[in-house]
Amino acid sequence: MHISTNRLSFLFFGLLTASLILAPQRSEAREPDWSAYNAILQQYVQPGNVGGTPLNFVHYARIKSDARWPGVVNQVAQFPVAQLADRNERLAFYINAYN
Repeated sequence: MHISTNRLSFLFFGLLTASLILAPQRSEAREPDWSAYNAILQQYVQPGNVGGTPLNFVHYARIKSDARWPGVVNQVAQFPVAQLADRNERLAFYINAYN
C-alpha cells in the first residue's frame, strides 16, 4: 500500500490540529479580590505581646459576626484550586486558607 507524501502530510496536519484543539487547556487561576478579607484582618487583628513575645491578637468572635465574613468564606471555598500550577501552589493555598 502506497500513500502519497501529500496525503500523509495532510493526515499528519489534520491529526496535529485535532490534538491541539481537543487537548485540555491549562488556564491560570485568577487571583480573587481579597480586599474584604484584608479589611477584616486590619479591623480584627491587633499586634501585642505576652511576656515580651510579640504576637497578634485575633478577635475571632467579632470576625464571625462581621457581615463580610460569609462572603470571604464562600470566596475561599469557590477558589479553583485545580487550576493552580502545581502541588506547591496548592499546598500554599491550603495553608493560607487554614490560617
